[in-house]
Amino acid sequence: MTDPSSQKGKNIQFCPKVGVAISEDYLDWDKIEGVQLTGSVEWIADPAELKQVQQMYAQKFPQVHKYLAGYGVTIDIIPFLRITAKSINYLDFSKGFNHWDTLVV
Repeated sequence: MTDPSSQKGKNIQFCPKVGVAISEDYLDWDKIEGVQLTGSVEWIADPAELKQVQQMYAQKFPQVHKYLAGYGVTIDIIPFLRITAKSINYLDFSKGFNHWDTLVV
């Protein structure tokens, strides 16, 4: 979810390639585990799918209503994005520094 007129939204329009990294913060780099993926991103255009995603997001993060209300908007006008993975890397540095296993989608 982001504002299409934001810098991020403009960047997506210019180049839909994305990279995503998910991990905890580690002081000991020999214990790093995480997931990285590369792929593409697009705005969810189908109204039924968008409504479902908006509802799922609001269910997981009910506090979103409070913050959106401060801007005078509701979740039903917020655009969401879909990321389609091209490759997924599982990092596990306990098997050696910079060790990862890759799944090409």
